Amino acid sequence: MERGRPPAKRPSAEEKPGAILAAALELFAERGFHATNVPLIAERASVSVGTLYHYFENKEAIANELYRRVRKEMEKAVYADLPAGVPPDEQFRAFWQRSVAYAMNKPLAFRFLETHHHGSYLDEASHALDRQVKAGAHESMERGRLSGVLKPVHDEVLTAFIDGAIKHLVRAAQEGRLELTPEVVDQAAACCWQAIKEGWITMDKFTLAGETGKISLSFEYTQCGEGGCDCRGTASIASWGFQAQGKVWFTAADVARFHSELAACYQTLTGVATFATQEDTLKLEVVFGRRGQVEFRGTFQESHNEGNELKFRIQTDQSYIAQSLEELSALVKRYGAAQ
Repeated sequence: MERGRPPAKRPSAEEKPGAILAAALELFAERGFHATNVPLIAERASVSVGTLYHYFENKEAIANELYRRVRKEMEKAVYADLPAGVPPDEQFRAFWQRSVAYAMNKPLAFRFLETHHHGSYLDEASHALDRQVKAGAHESMERGRLSGVLKPVHDEVLTAFIDGAIKHLVRAAQEGRLELTPEVVDQAAACCWQAIKEGWITMDKFTLAGETGKISLSFEYTQCGEGGCDCRGTASIASWGFQAQGKVWFTAADVARFHSELAACYQTLTGVATFATQEDTLKLEVVFGRRGQVEFRGTFQESHNEGNELKFRIQTDQSYIAQSLEELSALVKRYGAAQ
């Protein structure tokens, strides 16, 4: 019998598999996989070693069953019914809150998943689950980068900021160094979001981001006179894996007109806002459809009259438009004041 532990009630036949897995989870979380042996698991579960082998072939089989159960449980707790159709920062905050809540409510399961390397004993079924979960995370990160929401850095860099921050936060709370009030959790989520987001709001750029791509127009040079402001900038298009970039000319009045049309469409969730640069190098329509769906469509030429026209269609929804309007409003105020 383990020292310092009172004898446990022997489980019934129906309870024995669950008792073995619960005992293994405690020991793996406390001691690690390699420092835990089968007799110790059996003793903690209040079953004989022979009984344990009746249900599980060996320690690796126990660990794999436990890994799959806990991994699925955590994925469901964090990602099931995650809010859709909301601004990216709100969705990230919901993900963050759920992740922290799971870690605090299931400390052994969280420690088992996050503090141990599982590769040495995972079987093909566990590896397949691991690949499936990671593929979903990578796909989400890729959508975030493509739409201009997340910084254009490697998945492992983003993961280090997110997972590392959550682990440290939870550890500080479990060790009594921090009280995880809702306010503290939200503050931490905001700090992490600031670290990984692309940072759309600048005085010299506006971005239209969607689920399948993004359009950015940056201001590089502006000459203002009595007739208004003439601007030279760079247009960048990313759509369904295709990318194009080139210099464009436009006026501050063009930007102001587009801002006005887009704001009107956003208020009613109907209509079309249009924008075109000089010589129609970039022609853009923002079309508001049914149920809040929005489409950016148009054409773009990296160099005028070279026959390299890119046609694009980018799907999104109205939740992305508010950020674009905020950027456009700042630009209109700046260049409007300069006229």
